[in-house]
Amino acid sequence: MTAALLGIVVATIAAGFVSGIAAIGAWGAQIIPPITIAGVPFHAHLLPSLAIAAAAILIVKRISTAARWYGPADSILAAHQTQGQLDVKAGFASTIAAFLSAAGGASVGQYGPLVHFGATIAASMRRILGNMPHDIMIGCGVAAAISAGFHAPIAGVIFAHEAVMRHFSIRALGPVVAASVTAASLSEIIMPGASLLHIDGVFPPALHMVLLPALISGLVFGLGAVLFMHSLRKTTAFSAKLPLPAWGKLAVAVCLLGAIGGFFPQAMGLATKTVADAFAGQIALQVLVLLFVLKIALTSLSLGFGFFGGVFSPAIFTGAMLGGAIGQGLGLIGIVGLAPSLTLAGMAAVAAAVIGAPLATVIITLELTGSYHFALIALLSVAGASLVTHILFGHSFFDRQLLDRGVDLAAGRAQLKLAQTPLRDLAHSDYLAVSNMNDRQQIIDQMIRGNVTESYLVDPNGQLHGKFILPQLLSLPDDSEDSAMLAPDPLILQADDNVANAMTLARDFIGESIPVVDSTGHLCGVISEADLFHAYETAQTQTRWIERD
Repeated sequence: MTAALLGIVVATIAAGFVSGIAAIGAWGAQIIPPITIAGVPFHAHLLPSLAIAAAAILIVKRISTAARWYGPADSILAAHQTQGQLDVKAGFASTIAAFLSAAGGASVGQYGPLVHFGATIAASMRRILGNMPHDIMIGCGVAAAISAGFHAPIAGVIFAHEAVMRHFSIRALGPVVAASVTAASLSEIIMPGASLLHIDGVFPPALHMVLLPALISGLVFGLGAVLFMHSLRKTTAFSAKLPLPAWGKLAVAVCLLGAIGGFFPQAMGLATKTVADAFAGQIALQVLVLLFVLKIALTSLSLGFGFFGGVFSPAIFTGAMLGGAIGQGLGLIGIVGLAPSLTLAGMAAVAAAVIGAPLATVIITLELTGSYHFALIALLSVAGASLVTHILFGHSFFDRQLLDRGVDLAAGRAQLKLAQTPLRDLAHSDYLAVSNMNDRQQIIDQMIRGNVTESYLVDPNGQLHGKFILPQLLSLPDDSEDSAMLAPDPLILQADDNVANAMTLARDFIGESIPVVDSTGHLCGVISEADLFHAYETAQTQTRWIERD
């Protein structure tokens, strides 16, 4: 029941999100019709539309006090954490910012924000109901968002498992399916017939004709995806170094997007019509290449300079343009009839490589086209593209975003849990503290009575000044200096460091305990190798419980 309710909520909001973007975009174009500059149509409505959207985004950010916008990477990270907490307020603000960006005409996508919105709604409902594990609840919200956005319930289920939860379990399947199917059913009622692509009258060629071109093109699509993702990252890094405030960067984006997009509106916004035109073969080869380059540049400019949105739709667009160009290029050398198939394969391959969900993307292709042959052709290209991007870039754009924050999902849930557990949570006071070092025999007697072989020199303010080791004290000559009583270069851990790093640092440690200090040198407690092993075992147990069948 909870999953179905979540599907209803997500589908309703998703329908309003998609319809609202389309309605606002059409309304703006009607109010300010195109003008002619040097004989070329210029869509003048984009500049004021982008400016209004930029101003609204700044207001939303100020009201929400969000440090940054949140997207699918945060949903994935939440699904891998024990508590799975999401910043609900920032999540809703990010959805509004994405809506404003897309409605204003920026070159951003809608599916990524919908995915995170689904996860945010799921987190909100779980706080109220609390009757489902957090990772399954997030999976339900994500599946509902993909299902509603693409009218693809099977793909929604697979995407949730493949891209977000990153594991399959029987206990998760039922709720995720319920949310996905409910969202798709309601979405079909609210927006009947809405689809990213219509293939009426277009049929795939025989498989033997397209097998090799699809495989080889997949490698090219992978390179295109790598170019797309590197462009996004480089532009964002460049923008971060500019000595401009947030409003100044948005102003730069508005001016450039308005000027370039005014002459090339096909590359702005969600550009679903341009994708459909490419599939139908209605765009010339040189225009396809130009739009491929422009879309990468405009999306990088939009996301790097302050607008917010997804990368799924732009990836679909760039893949379609690249696939159409390859198809038409092959036609020039006598290999005809492959353009529609390679356009579709390019859409799937680049998108799959960017979002890290090859199987879900192939199923989306199958559900959009209803054609097993088209899906099989897409599978060939998706496999090649995913291999190239995995080698040259990483698992996905979202994984790279998390890696930039120091989070490596490839290490697994257990390692992530250890990396997010501060040592101060493990430190305990089961140690012997010595306040002075004037009497060596007294220290030895204290350690023998305490049945310990290690103790710590701590002043009245709690500052750690050194470590005593009993065998070392017993072996010292009577005339030794006081400084010789202290262990040389003992291992000391920082309280704000994490268990994963501590396990690496303590790999060669031999002894009873390791002191844990704060940034001022105050002794917070000690940990033992047994404490680290116990933390590791606990993390592994929690992971097995989450990922069990």
